[in-house]
Amino acid sequence: MARDLVLAERAHHDGPLWLLGASVGGMLAYEAATRTGAVDRLIATCLLDPRDAEARVVAARFPWMGRWSRQVLRLAAGPAAGVCVPLPWLTNMRAIANDPALTDLVVRDRRGGGNRMPLGFFRSFFESAPAVEPEDATHPPVMLAHPADDRWTPAEVSLRFFDRIAAPKEYVPLEGAGHFPVESPGAQRFADLLTPPSP
Repeated sequence: MARDLVLAERAHHDGPLWLLGASVGGMLAYEAATRTGAVDRLIATCLLDPRDAEARVVAARFPWMGRWSRQVLRLAAGPAAGVCVPLPWLTNMRAIANDPALTDLVVRDRRGGGNRMPLGFFRSFFESAPAVEPEDATHPPVMLAHPADDRWTPAEVSLRFFDRIAAPKEYVPLEGAGHFPVESPGAQRFADLLTPPSP
């Protein structure tokens, strides 16, 4: 679906096409950009490779869940794959924001952090691998704009994948910002990065 969206945008847009992926969407954006070759720039706030054991540990609600996630989720096949569970049961959703009020809002949002997801989705995510390995990803240029005060996914975990990317790349820490980067000065820096230069 993301691939199709990128190709449709490319077909109807003759200017520079930037793709943004936030949180787990960083890897989704990486996939769409590297599979299509239709993007001029990729910006991600997080690049968690689910094959990386440390990435699974930080993504999970509790570290032990991350350590055993692949083995346990293999049981989520057949009818069990369709069983829906609240996102906060399996993920560290309480670390989505550094502002407790914003965290509460996100966790209560049934279309956001309070959503229910099928166990099969988690299984497929943790068993996924990028179609283009980072060492083979020569296009597009990649910017990792990672929140510097991220209490959920430390920058070091994203950098493990990012540092392997062959394309031109730039790492920009968003100072003072949490996983949901709304705090300044990181939020303003992020907004500036998303503003194309004037012609």
